[in-house]
Amino acid sequence: MTRIITDGGTDRDHTLPASLTYEISADERLSEALVKAVGIATEQSVLDLDPLYDTIDPGHIDGLFDNTEGKASPELVFEYNGCTVTTTRERIEVERSDDTA
Repeated sequence: MTRIITDGGTDRDHTLPASLTYEISADERLSEALVKAVGIATEQSVLDLDPLYDTIDPGHIDGLFDNTEGKASPELVFEYNGCTVTTTRERIEVERSDDTA
């Protein structure tokens, strides 16, 4: 089951918070979770977002955290669809920029 944890207070003009944390379920591919989290944060359908592959290779993302169990978890930070996306093996944090807020 996917859990969404909202952080950071609400936006002045929106009811959604300016940032959220999305916990990745065990059966979810990271690339799909990233798109879903940004869609939730920006109130857009995943079909209306820019293709993820225009920003970063989804195949590389899906294998990024392979074989990292028990090690320090790497972190990936990038800009996607007007948001700063930070991901680890367990969760995705999405912070909307002023342009998408």
